[in-house]
Amino acid sequence: MAHAPRITLKDVAALAGVSIKTASRALAGEAGVNAQTLATIKAAAEKLDYRPNRLAQQLRGGQTTHAMALLIGELHNPFYSEVAAGVESVLRPQGFDIFIASTNEDVTTEKHLIENFIERSVEGIFILPASQDHFYLENERRRGTPIVFLDRPPVNVLADSVTLDNRKASRDAIEHLFAKGHKRIAVLADAENVWTARERIEGVRDAYSNKKIQLDESLIISGVITPDPILQALSKLLKLAADEAPTAILALNNQITVGVISALQKLKTSLGLVGFDDFELAEVLSTTVVRHSPFELGRQGALLALDRLENPNRKPAHIVMQAELVDRGSSFTIK
Repeated sequence: MAHAPRITLKDVAALAGVSIKTASRALAGEAGVNAQTLATIKAAAEKLDYRPNRLAQQLRGGQTTHAMALLIGELHNPFYSEVAAGVESVLRPQGFDIFIASTNEDVTTEKHLIENFIERSVEGIFILPASQDHFYLENERRRGTPIVFLDRPPVNVLADSVTLDNRKASRDAIEHLFAKGHKRIAVLADAENVWTARERIEGVRDAYSNKKIQLDESLIISGVITPDPILQALSKLLKLAADEAPTAILALNNQITVGVISALQKLKTSLGLVGFDDFELAEVLSTTVVRHSPFELGRQGALLALDRLENPNRKPAHIVMQAELVDRGSSFTIK
């Protein structure tokens, strides 16, 4: 599909019936443009969805930019740091700077940051999205800006993506626990609106269904990602009757895994445990994990962005990465 041509200042001037110089002065906020003409020019710009070319403005001022933007969930999460390192490993040798910003999983912040980066004429955008509908990016995609979704797929926009086969990964983790003798497995997940959490929970259901084992849905607990809620959830589960309590836990991201380890220590108890994402000290703590590479996820995304610059009309590419289960002993066998 061919990209729509980028609207230029010349187009705005033509629609408004003024010179390019007058249109430029008006949109730059310079004095000397009468109110009626200014209103006409602004209306034409809005109708055409015109965006000032900040790159051209910078070049006229003697400045240059060669950059792409990366939107992540949280700055303090090591997962996102590894993704950023993977992106940078490809783009930095090609002369690109990387602008990194955090959405804190907030849709309004995501859209605000995207708007700002577009106005600064970044040459590509990587996004780990908080939003559930990405149609708002379609106009920019049509203009030819590479947009790559990482970890979570695009919805209602034709864009490249790199994701994990989350469903298979969590299914493998549950089947591993089944093989260790666990049947009642507590699943602690991120918020329900997070795509990766939903996919991983579906993988849990797949595993139970495939083995024809009854799944107790009350053992699936969403929205527990910080230490206190995790401690409260585990305290409640451990108070259940022996035949209702879980014997193992599947923690569906790295933060939850660390929170579970801390909670189990405070509660002075042990349960079988498999965590998602490898993390620092996981080997030291003998924690069994579903391991994949955030670095490689970012690296593959960066390669897609560079390829998009070279081949702007190719079809969207969707790379699905696989995980592996690393058994370090925390998913111990029960009789």
